[in-house]
Amino acid sequence: MTVKIGTITTVVISSPKIAKEALHKNDQAVSNRFVPESVQALSHDKYSLTFMPISPKWKTLRKICATKIFSCQQLDYTQSLRLEKLKELVVNLQENCENSKAIDIGEAAFITSLNSLSNTLFSIDLASFTSGSSHKFRDVISSMLIESSKPNIADYYPILRRVDPQGARKRMKNYYQKLLTHFESIIEDRRSQRKDFVMAGSDVLDSFLNNPELTLHEVLHLFLVRIEFNSKT
Repeated sequence: MTVKIGTITTVVISSPKIAKEALHKNDQAVSNRFVPESVQALSHDKYSLTFMPISPKWKTLRKICATKIFSCQQLDYTQSLRLEKLKELVVNLQENCENSKAIDIGEAAFITSLNSLSNTLFSIDLASFTSGSSHKFRDVISSMLIESSKPNIADYYPILRRVDPQGARKRMKNYYQKLLTHFESIIEDRRSQRKDFVMAGSDVLDSFLNNPELTLHEVLHLFLVRIEFNSKT
């Protein structure tokens, strides 16, 4: 069946046979997904593997992510980092229990997950159990995910996109800018450390900076996509 709201037509496939026909034989035709208006803030859709159409650039970015982030070798290499962050979580829980302090399980899990990812990407912690820095990241990332999933009238009636009647693009631009600015400062710090020589890739950031196929904007948005993906899972 099909459902049409405004200018968006959604096709619902409920038959395994038709699903196979669509996904196996016509995968190229149905692979490009709808891009919400809010996600187009700061041209994120043009750099995001999630939303950009299949193209040579998409294939290049997918290959880089597959070899530098999701490969078995990379996961094995960063296993010790993940174990270290889990140990820090256990120590924090133990200290709070000994001091009879209430524990925000969601906050503790978020800090552990964020630091595991940030150490893989940048070799630094983005949050701490002893400071309020995690609240900033959690609020921004949560707001970003909620905003991208909200119904937006500008998606159904494109003529309204210029006026942004619900302010979705404006808010998303603010969330993206906060994260991208932070990532850019990390990259600038790394570049100043590297100075004029090329270092052997010790983390994902080094690998990306050593890759001539990637521009700064692509690197920044790849990190943004990785943060989004990690938060959703």
